[in-house]
Amino acid sequence: MIAFRYLSVLELIFLSIHYYDPCSFTLMEDPASCDYPSETRGADAEKQALAGRFDRQGTFSTNKTIPVIWGEFAVNRGQNVVRDPSSRILRMESVAEAALSRGMV
Repeated sequence: MIAFRYLSVLELIFLSIHYYDPCSFTLMEDPASCDYPSETRGADAEKQALAGRFDRQGTFSTNKTIPVIWGEFAVNRGQNVVRDPSSRILRMESVAEAALSRGMV
């Protein structure tokens, strides 16, 4: 006989994140009062900020035992401001690596 058990609500929860930071690089096409579109990314300060965000999210996931799925983290190619292809690749690889190295997908 197969034994079934009911799962608690907490066993069924996961957190799905759409990550488009910094918006000036990933999405923005036209200047706005808050920022200007940018073509490149990859400065050391940006890498440190990314690591800090993912460290906090990884700790949250572990402490709360809630799996995290980084569902969207693309970079717009841009029409008005065309993004540098190597910067786009670097940003997407960096986000994927940051998530995977902390046990998130």
